[in-house]
Order: sequence, then C-alpha cells, then structure tokens
Amino acid sequence: MLNIIKVILFVIVNIAGFYVTPVIAHVAIKIDMFPQLPVGEHSEYFKLLYFAGGPWVWIASAVISIGYFFTKDELKNWLLLAPMYLTGIYCTLVLIYFNFFYTIH
Repeated sequence: MLNIIKVILFVIVNIAGFYVTPVIAHVAIKIDMFPQLPVGEHSEYFKLLYFAGGPWVWIASAVISIGYFFTKDELKNWLLLAPMYLTGIYCTLVLIYFNFFYTIH
C-alpha cells in the first residue's frame, strides 16, 4: 500500500511539474513581467528557449526524480520535487534574462 502511495505522489508531482512553464508565463503576464520583445529573431529565440526548452528541462528533471524511489532522508524530498522546482527555476531565469537584455525600452 505504501508503494502505491509513493507512485501516486510521484505521478502527481510530475504532472504538476509539467504545468509549471505555463503557470509561470501566466503569472509573469499578470504582473507585467513578461518580456516585450521586438518581432523577429529575439522573439523566436525567446519562444525556443522558454516554450521548447521548458518541457525538456521538465523531462530531464522527471528522469532525475526517479531517484526518489531509491534514496532516503532529505534527498528523497529534493528528488521528488525536482520536476517542479528545476523547471520553475529554468523558466524564471529565461524570463529574467530576456527582461533585462532584450526588452524594448
């Protein structure tokens, strides 16, 4: 029974990690921190890094989170939550980068 709960928790956290990229984009739009990029190369580069790179970071962190089943103590929690916080950190850093270096002033 305990293993079933672990698997269900693992699946729920990975599903939540999948939705981190659009949630951060939505929050950035709401608080007016989404980068206002000129049409062209910079906006395509942003879309590539944010909307194509975010899912790849989620996939990599989901693979890393499999270690949750094989570790103990505090590392277990860090590995379980990796799809959420690693994807969130990546998306936030991409937004910050494009806000500071490519935004139209």
